[in-house]
Amino acid sequence: MKNHVIEIINGVTEVRFIDVAGLTDLRSAMDDIAKNYYSELRLWDMSSGVNLTESDVKQVASHAKSTFLLPGKSAIVAPSDLTFGISRMGDVYREDGVLMQGVFRTKNEALVWLNE
Repeated sequence: MKNHVIEIINGVTEVRFIDVAGLTDLRSAMDDIAKNYYSELRLWDMSSGVNLTESDVKQVASHAKSTFLLPGKSAIVAPSDLTFGISRMGDVYREDGVLMQGVFRTKNEALVWLNE
């Protein structure tokens, strides 16, 4: 069973996790987006939290680099301190000059940034 829900709202592909997201959940959501919901603007709602080791974060970043090859913007909503910190670490590993990525505490902040 999928741990994520994906919707396209006002041109933004929004991914929301139902429960704490792990490595398999994130890979599954990326593959789902690439196959069925691809857009230049993506919002990852990590409000349910994450359960990732540093190795997992590197694997997520590597999978994202090989899955999302076109330029775009990706915003991560991470209200908790732990999820915010892990997301910022992932931001560093994900950096490739193709995708602009930001980590935000609220969905509103993320949407404003995505639509700039």
